[in-house]
Amino acid sequence: MLLIVRELPLRRGCKAAGRGGAVDMRLVKVGSFPSRVEAGLAAGILESNGIMHTIRADDVGIFGPGHQGPFHKGVDLLVAETDLAEALSLLQDAGLLE
Repeated sequence: MLLIVRELPLRRGCKAAGRGGAVDMRLVKVGSFPSRVEAGLAAGILESNGIMHTIRADDVGIFGPGHQGPFHKGVDLLVAETDLAEALSLLQDAGLLE
């Protein structure tokens, strides 16, 4: 799945930030994790290295967005297409991806 994001506000210092803090970019999945907790650990590594990310999960249902257990479809971690290689390398070095 490929998402195209337009005018996404980014934090100062993010590698993908364009003029005015907004940029057009394609988001791609860097990995899928069984829970938000594990996806959050991976996201922290990316954030500490200046890589913008977003987490996508199917939160609807009886458990709602506060659910911290495993998800049937997994929890996806998305990054800008231009940051994919670096994100994969960081997460593999940390042992979070094979």
